[in-house]
Amino acid sequence: MTSKYEPRGYAANFASRVMRAESTSLGVQLGKACVQYGVPIAWVANRLQVSRQTAYRWFTGEAVPNGARSAELEALIKQLRKRYA
Repeated sequence: MTSKYEPRGYAANFASRVMRAESTSLGVQLGKACVQYGVPIAWVANRLQVSRQTAYRWFTGEAVPNGARSAELEALIKQLRKRYA
């Protein structure tokens, strides 16, 4: 991924935190895809049935989604990459 990106609706400070976060977590990977493709966090939170705060914490790596959500997050990341890449 290039170092330049457009936040597309995300505050620049938040987008920068997401893009700098360690990407081993599926939550961070999802966050990077959402920032890159301009997918609203409210849509992600609604789709995954979590609060926006939970999604924000996943995106920045402050929290890690539980293992039961792994398949769901992987599928959503693939869906976003297929749709927007």
